[in-house]
Amino acid sequence: RAPGADDDATGSATVIESFRALTRIGFKPKRTIEFQWYAAEEVGLRGSRDIAQQYRAEGKNVVSQLQADMNGHSSKRQVRIINDYTDPQLSNFMKRLVESYTEYWWIDGKCNYGCSDHAAWTEQGYRSAFAFEDVAQPLIHTEQDTIDKVDFKNWLEYTKIATGYLVEIAEPSR
Repeated sequence: RAPGADDDATGSATVIESFRALTRIGFKPKRTIEFQWYAAEEVGLRGSRDIAQQYRAEGKNVVSQLQADMNGHSSKRQVRIINDYTDPQLSNFMKRLVESYTEYWWIDGKCNYGCSDHAAWTEQGYRSAFAFEDVAQPLIHTEQDTIDKVDFKNWLEYTKIATGYLVEIAEPSR
């Protein structure tokens, strides 16, 4: 029922814009990159869990999963790097990306539960990373989660992080 501008149109837009930017410059990754969107995250990570379980059953090699969820709100121009249900090395990698690609700084954070689709991948033994709003937007899941509340500067910084992540993780040396 909620419009979902921040949760999670901003995450979806990050994925789309990263894809657009990489294709526009003719980026040719050395590793396969998949851009995925999942259904039913709010009711138990059903979509991502189904795909992660399928990939595990098929023995698919996944180097990493990057979660883009809720990145259109910031109180202090900082990025929260989620450190639970994620890979510690990838979390540190995300911190370096924030420092290299953005005008922001990072802070450590935890969800204290499998709060987004990255957790479904971690449960299946895959490495995941997740950068999130420094403070969750208080209007999510309400009719007030509208586009006029999205901080597009903040969203752009997250999109830089996601695009940089994809470029760098596509190199076999990572």
